[in-house]
Amino acid sequence: MARGRQQEFSKIKEVVAGWERIQQLLRGGDAGYLVPVVIPRNRRAFAMVPWLGLALFSLLATILLVMAGQTILAGLAFMAFFGFAVLGAFVWWRIAIVEIEQGTTGIVSHSGKIVGTLPPGRRYLWWPWQKVEFIVDT
Repeated sequence: MARGRQQEFSKIKEVVAGWERIQQLLRGGDAGYLVPVVIPRNRRAFAMVPWLGLALFSLLATILLVMAGQTILAGLAFMAFFGFAVLGAFVWWRIAIVEIEQGTTGIVSHSGKIVGTLPPGRRYLWWPWQKVEFIVDT
């Protein structure tokens, strides 16, 4: 047996930190360590639901008011529908943005099943059931 040959094993380092320290941990210079990153649960994914629900309610009110002959109230209800729909679309757009740091790769899941990776940069995940499960330092 060769004595000069030494086996290298992966070392796992457990670190608990908030969002503000994730970049520091990924870039912390832990050569030879595997540092898993746990992403906290995010409940912002359904922030657009109330706005889109109000938009749907306003649209139904508009249709009923037009059928009843109340054109002025129908116009106001349609303006409310348009405002709620625009606000819901804006909130949906804002919560869809995912930023992956340079030198890392994001692992994307769809309803808990890993479906692909995201390269560095700004990406959009439009559906609430899609999310970045892990960030891997590459």
